[in-house]
Amino acid sequence: MPTTLTEKVMVVWLGLAVLATLFVFWGLGLIFTSLLGFVALNAYHKEVTVDPPTFARRKVFGKLRPGVLGPRVMFALSLRGLFEELIVIDKTPLVRAEENELVFKGVRCRAQGEGGEKESGASVVVHVGLAFVPNDGEAGSANFISKGKGEKVMRMLQTMLGSAIREQAVDKTWEEYVFEKARLSMELITKLTGRQPTEKVLLNGRGKPIPDLDESRPHHKYQVESRDGRDINEYDIENFIDTALIDNPPDIQGLGIRLSQLKVTQIDPEDLQLQEDSNRKAREKAQRAAEEVDFETERALADEYLTWAVAQGEKLTSKEALEMVRINRKRAREVIIRAPDTVRPLVGAFAGGAMSSDNDQGDQGGNDD
Repeated sequence: MPTTLTEKVMVVWLGLAVLATLFVFWGLGLIFTSLLGFVALNAYHKEVTVDPPTFARRKVFGKLRPGVLGPRVMFALSLRGLFEELIVIDKTPLVRAEENELVFKGVRCRAQGEGGEKESGASVVVHVGLAFVPNDGEAGSANFISKGKGEKVMRMLQTMLGSAIREQAVDKTWEEYVFEKARLSMELITKLTGRQPTEKVLLNGRGKPIPDLDESRPHHKYQVESRDGRDINEYDIENFIDTALIDNPPDIQGLGIRLSQLKVTQIDPEDLQLQEDSNRKAREKAQRAAEEVDFETERALADEYLTWAVAQGEKLTSKEALEMVRINRKRAREVIIRAPDTVRPLVGAFAGGAMSSDNDQGDQGGNDD
């Protein structure tokens, strides 16, 4: 493991103290030893720790020296940067949690329409959650230090992300952009690190992913094989996002950091009216789908009536069959809603007779009056 220049000087000084004590004069050895203790007290830097994980780089006379110093007690005689300085770097991931995500506003999407020249459309707000750690390699840590470390590197990363996000939005309408968060996450990881999807998720006969039960691969939800084509589906994208940054976090070139998490978590239109219009369209689509299902149900029941009529040798048109279905379905709904809980199981059997009886009693009451 590399040592500091101060530690090397202290070792030489200790050797001189021992030689002076043995071969010259013990008083001289005592003087050397006392001076060594004074230097040690003033050169004690601090412990480079395992928990939280840290590492250190050395500067001698203002210049960064080769070698990365691992966890241990460090000694460096820092005289206002004129002799030796230790730069201790925290390797704890800087995480942007949900309450502290990066938020990019005014991301302009493509306008609605087919073909023609690209036109500016609606703008959206993009939320990105990420985490990174300083690169503890020699070249990577040098980049991290030269870029200003911590918050300065974070601002540079934010600028790079913002540029990539705006480039993505140019070719998509805001609705396309909103519904492609997973693919956007994958593209951003590739843009920042150069890492590409290399695995294809295996599917069963029903087109569903096959679970991976191998405990040695805790981050893999699905069984995979090597990719041999360019086609990529939603499961391949999910697998890439879940695994690409875990076991061997890739380096972001030039910033001296390793990316350990990146995910587009939310995209919202800045115009509230656009959001309301989108919600209204979604409600209308759901209503149309429900109506289509309702009609298909009525048509299936009408077919049952027609089949029964043919078996009985009776004539029944499709229009008459549909009318019978709608009348009976309406009557069934009304009876079920009005009937008490205790008699609901009997309503289906006696609904017709009960209603006729009520009508007869009503008529008789009218005649008595």
